[in-house]
Amino acid sequence: SQQQRRDLERDLGEVLRRVRAARAGGHACAADDACALLQLAERAKALGDVDAELLQEASKQASALQRERCQREVAEHRLRLALKARDVGEVERSMREVRALSHVVDGGGRGEAPHSARLM
Repeated sequence: SQQQRRDLERDLGEVLRRVRAARAGGHACAADDACALLQLAERAKALGDVDAELLQEASKQASALQRERCQREVAEHRLRLALKARDVGEVERSMREVRALSHVVDGGGRGEAPHSARLM
């Protein structure tokens, strides 16, 4: 159990470092890192005796990834609406927003390309 806890903390720490580094640099972290973060955090909560600070940081990063994913989905929806309405100004504005948010990782674990790629 102690060994499991240490291994889990080490793995969670590694994933957190990769996610933090990618987000700090404005780059996309791998979708599998986002999935791994969620899975390891759940396992750590279930195990119980894991560093609370590490769990808090994992929860904070997971929430940030989820929020960014939702923002991107909203931007993609606005783009679809603008395309249907054939509003050139809104299409351009929506395209800029989608591109700005395109570095965000799909935290939902779907592992697929953003929907906006089809729209662009």
